[in-house]
Amino acid sequence: MTGRLADSPHFADPQPLIEAHNLSKSYGATAVVHDVSLTIQHGETLGLVGESGSGKSTIARMLLRLIEPTAGSIHFDGIDVRAQGKQDLRRLRRRMQMVFQDPFAALNPRMRIRDIVAEPFHIQGGFSSAQMQSRVGELMQEVGLDADVLPRYPHEFSGGQRQRINIARALALKPDFLALDEPVSALDVSVGAQVINLLRDLQRSHGLTYLFISHSMPLVRYLCDRVAVLERGRLVETGSVLEVCEHPRELYTQRLIAATPRMPDEELRHLQ
Repeated sequence: MTGRLADSPHFADPQPLIEAHNLSKSYGATAVVHDVSLTIQHGETLGLVGESGSGKSTIARMLLRLIEPTAGSIHFDGIDVRAQGKQDLRRLRRRMQMVFQDPFAALNPRMRIRDIVAEPFHIQGGFSSAQMQSRVGELMQEVGLDADVLPRYPHEFSGGQRQRINIARALALKPDFLALDEPVSALDVSVGAQVINLLRDLQRSHGLTYLFISHSMPLVRYLCDRVAVLERGRLVETGSVLEVCEHPRELYTQRLIAATPRMPDEELRHLQ
């Protein structure tokens, strides 16, 4: 398996979709992320890898300003994300969404699926009931679920189905960018592979840009164009997926790759 060039016509755009410079995050005296700079081009997938606690999820949340950086700058399509007020940030978030690791915890157990997927429309405003109903039905089709799931509750679904619902909600406002935080780590092998295939198909059909956070180097190699490696909150190596996976420069990266089990043949068969 190798990484692939993104199919989006925007991939060659000289201005990255996301530019982050010297990002840092501290909680009191504890520094979680140290002086990280990265870019993500239109239509590509950047893999962000590292051990648990290395700061991967913190970086993703800072890019979307779900948490505030202690220092550093973030630009999204040339827009200074940190300079946006509440209303402007809300509008900007139509274009940038996140899919979380735990598909059940990310869904409100008291809400029906139709209300969960329609929630972004209510938050942003400006949509009629007919528009929301039509769009929710389209989203269900896009993620491979039937419309008859809409009156049901999250506990009635499998982990893979719940993650598809999360993806549908993330796609509701037609974003340009998705931060995927370990989106299949809670799923079994075959179901996780199906979700990875879905994400790849959605990227092709919508021209999406991804930040893909994962512990699995084989999955990163399959889905990503480039890789950024974090060690204790510091960026230690970046490069194309082939460069990093085949010829890692840093000892930490070499150890990380060596410690990752080879993808089982069963999982390989499920990946397209």
